[in-house]
Amino acid sequence: MSLRILFIGINRKYVNPITDIILSSISYLSYIDNFGPGFVTEKELNLGIEKWIEKKGGYDLYITDTMIFESNSLINKKYLFENEAINFKKKLYYKHSNKLRSFFLNLNSTKILIANFDYYIVSKKQIDIIINDSNLLVISNVDFNTSYSVKKTNKLGNELIDNILNEYPDRNSNWHNLITNYKNKIISLPNAVYSNKINYTPIEYRRNRYTVPGFPYTERVRARKLYNLKEKLNHHYIEFLFFKEKISRKLYFPRPFNWDVIQSDRLFNRIKNSKMCFTSGAVTRTPIAKYFEIPAGGSVLICQKFAGFKHFGFADGINCFVAENFKDIKYILKNYDSVKYQKIANNGRNLIKDFHSDYARMNQINLVLQRINKNNFNGSYWENGKYFLKD
Repeated sequence: MSLRILFIGINRKYVNPITDIILSSISYLSYIDNFGPGFVTEKELNLGIEKWIEKKGGYDLYITDTMIFESNSLINKKYLFENEAINFKKKLYYKHSNKLRSFFLNLNSTKILIANFDYYIVSKKQIDIIINDSNLLVISNVDFNTSYSVKKTNKLGNELIDNILNEYPDRNSNWHNLITNYKNKIISLPNAVYSNKINYTPIEYRRNRYTVPGFPYTERVRARKLYNLKEKLNHHYIEFLFFKEKISRKLYFPRPFNWDVIQSDRLFNRIKNSKMCFTSGAVTRTPIAKYFEIPAGGSVLICQKFAGFKHFGFADGINCFVAENFKDIKYILKNYDSVKYQKIANNGRNLIKDFHSDYARMNQINLVLQRINKNNFNGSYWENGKYFLKD
């Protein structure tokens, strides 16, 4: 493929590697450069992106993510980089990010936004920018088949939450409306897992019976009440580690250079050492990363249904177990069967390997880039476990 691509962004590592996986996949398919804090020298940043592009001979496609697209609002956040590892001086982001944002927005050329933000707090202003830019395509974790409106999530309810209207009360349907009404702009690429994270250890050899990894959403806190004593002690140890990190952030202690690796390994170690793991997509039922990371780690996925459950290839009793309430989770744990549950785990792992790994994403992105190169991309989406490009 002859496309020359420039990523305009910052050199950071985050616990959710969605941007890294996308850029890594593209690098196997096309020539790609990076420009921004941490990617080039301070001198090159000061000379400006226009000089860089002129020196490099121009590009066919430009890509950025929300760290640049939203920079005008992000630079006001007090703890902007508290959840990631960065490879540059913070001042460089504050100095250059808005200039890079203006350059990207004013480009009269094909460009892509990797939309790695919370879809239920996207402002109307951000949506209008996307709609009104005919050159702008969007890589989204969800599409019209794999997203719910706020109205639908309220109607579906959540048996593990007492009052869903009090959970995340300011959420909106702006993003859902965008991907529903402007399908031609959407490159649908959900969360993915690096192939080297896929684990094949049989569940019988795993020391933990049951784990609920991740941020303490209300329903996850409820699900943790089914921990046995050993699992409770392990959970308290993990909580202690997070508490130490929180204190170190408040005191501005420097993080280890490989902080992102430590965080990722901690998550996958919990998964790969557990026979069964529960997760949820919060009140919005978003297809978060853990729906993909748990089966990739070879654990049996126990979950609430999420938007796109069927379309991303998940099937209750085949490659996961659906548990909508406390009683369901309790039943699944109680009726553990090593042979039956191993088949579930194997099927879940194969689903991720075949359709939601970095290798799978590379093949899907290749189809998209071919269409873009021919100037006939009209959107992509998931349906019944398969990836489609719109005609």
